[in-house]
Amino acid sequence: HPDATAVICPHDSTVSGICNALRRLMEQRPAPTALLVANPNHYLTIASRLSQMGWRVPEDVSVVSRDEDPFLSYLLPTPARYVTNAYALAKSLLRPVLELLAGGAVTHRAVRIMPSFVRGESLMPPRR
Repeated sequence: HPDATAVICPHDSTVSGICNALRRLMEQRPAPTALLVANPNHYLTIASRLSQMGWRVPEDVSVVSRDEDPFLSYLLPTPARYVTNAYALAKSLLRPVLELLAGGAVTHRAVRIMPSFVRGESLMPPRR
């Protein structure tokens, strides 16, 4: 979106720290229309605090979890999130171990695994 501005909002990873950072964000004018949350536990804190503050997900603000956790599928609305294939991740971690056990050198030092996007119900189109 050409008018979008990214803002990184640091916090201390405590519930109160996350809530204080969220309050500061949502008091901005204009308020954010979407939040990308880096930790699924923080997603839970943010979604519940937004509700307490009177903000509706996704009607007022879209929220996306960068990471997956099984509990996210139990939330309503179902969070939009990125999911990594556990088999592909395990295989990429095991390959260098097997190479070392076989007495060889590690041939793949860096492996990139692209997560899949699960749309969920926590997204709305940007406001006009």
